Amino acid sequence: MNTRRLLCAVCCLFLAEACLLGRIVWLQTAKWRECKYRVQGQATCEITLRPTRGRIYDRNFELLATSLKTQSLYTIPRELRDPDRTARALAKEGLGSYVKNKGKFAKHPDFVWIKRHIDAGEETGIKEIYGCEDVKRVYPLEIAFPLIGATDPYGKGLSGIEYKFDGILEGEPRTVTMGKTPSGRLYPYPSYGIKDPKQGCDIILTIDAVTQAIIEDELRKTVEKLDAKGGMAVVLNPKTGEILGMASVGGAKNRVMEDQYEPGSTFKIVTLACVLEDSLASFDSIVEDGTGECTVENKVIRDEKPHGPLTLRETVARSSNVGFINLAHMVGEDKLYKKAILFGFGQKTGIGLPGEASGKVYPPSEWTPLRFANIAFGQGISCTFLRLSLAFGCIANGGLLIKPHVVKEILNGNGNVIYTAKSEVIRRVIDESTARDIVELLVGVVRNGTGILARVGGLDIAGKTGTSQKYKNGGYTEDYMSSFVGFFPADDPLFLVGVLVDEPKEVHFGSLVAAPLFRDIVTRIISSELAIGRRLTQTTDR
Repeated sequence: MNTRRLLCAVCCLFLAEACLLGRIVWLQTAKWRECKYRVQGQATCEITLRPTRGRIYDRNFELLATSLKTQSLYTIPRELRDPDRTARALAKEGLGSYVKNKGKFAKHPDFVWIKRHIDAGEETGIKEIYGCEDVKRVYPLEIAFPLIGATDPYGKGLSGIEYKFDGILEGEPRTVTMGKTPSGRLYPYPSYGIKDPKQGCDIILTIDAVTQAIIEDELRKTVEKLDAKGGMAVVLNPKTGEILGMASVGGAKNRVMEDQYEPGSTFKIVTLACVLEDSLASFDSIVEDGTGECTVENKVIRDEKPHGPLTLRETVARSSNVGFINLAHMVGEDKLYKKAILFGFGQKTGIGLPGEASGKVYPPSEWTPLRFANIAFGQGISCTFLRLSLAFGCIANGGLLIKPHVVKEILNGNGNVIYTAKSEVIRRVIDESTARDIVELLVGVVRNGTGILARVGGLDIAGKTGTSQKYKNGGYTEDYMSSFVGFFPADDPLFLVGVLVDEPKEVHFGSLVAAPLFRDIVTRIISSELAIGRRLTQTTDR
């Protein structure tokens, strides 16, 4: 009996061992991959190593945007022993309300930020609240925000340069496998190498930080003084297309290249170019007989002030709308339209930044006699202020339409130059002699015409005022945009400055609003030791 029981027990043990051995063989053959991954999942952890986002500099290597290492607080809600108690403790320390914390714990059980980018001394002693290294995007000089743009809380570009060049600035992250202790602590896993992420590239802009700060400051002061809705300013090198400064007041977007408006009298350079190119009138030709008004489709168009007969030179200096209507009739619809297109109106500038508008120029087949008359002095078409400024650049540089750019160089993570911008000519718009003639007339505008308040002592400036009515709901309103675009030195321009004030109160003429703003900006550019050409042709050593 005992022998039989012993034999039965031995058989059972043998059977159990056989089953166990079979199970082991089955796991090692049929299920080995699954077992391997389960063990690895318990003993290892994949993490993403994010590269440092590239920096953004001005043309002289003044830092405009960079990423700083900070500390942040987080928790893992599913591992909290008492979520209710933790939520109350956080609320007592000012780290969110009890209700808000409870909601976050329930909604995101795997990970919750408690507070990003804490200051020194803000660490908490609450258990199960952890600290970690974080990264924050900062803008040290706090200028050129619409142009530079911004990033989201996780470092992705949202607007401006940050968005356009996000892939270049961001670099390439790396996923690495780390060993994990039973307590959850990570350590380098010996059988896996850790490859550093590819660092983001640095971008050198054409912007000059000093110039940018000047135009932002002067534009803001003028807008506040005149209780205006907003304003725009741009400074560029008309020979290279480099943007040296670009500012907007009144909204978060880059209004210089996104807003469309009717340019008004600044557009008269297009009509003028047609007249001079075909020798339709000389400087001393009488182009307005002194009546100062004309009637088109039963609408009377008058000049601002009474005057006698006007020569071409005087018509430009006084910005006579009636005189320019007469000039447009000399030119003809087709010629005026084709020249506007050659100047780039109705097209994007090619600056390559998100949000740029193209403006609108209707074909002559859609022009009524009244629209034709209006277009002669800048109504009935639309453009961005950047497009208008580049049209003046054609006059300043001898007749060439230049593609604008804001990126000067791109450096890789090792500091080596991988891209250098080059000046790009789109096409010739007018010949050099015509450009010189227009420059001479625009110098007269500043010396003794509507642009007299733009004068800066000892400096020859060529420029043009503009006052344009806003078109809303099928008609022109009593809201105005005042502008002035000029360049200097007139005989060999390196700076082109354009300013626009949106809906100034009480006074709205470009001659009284925008011309003084231009003068103040130019005066500060010169007096701030921005010797003409120095910052445009030299850069500080890296």
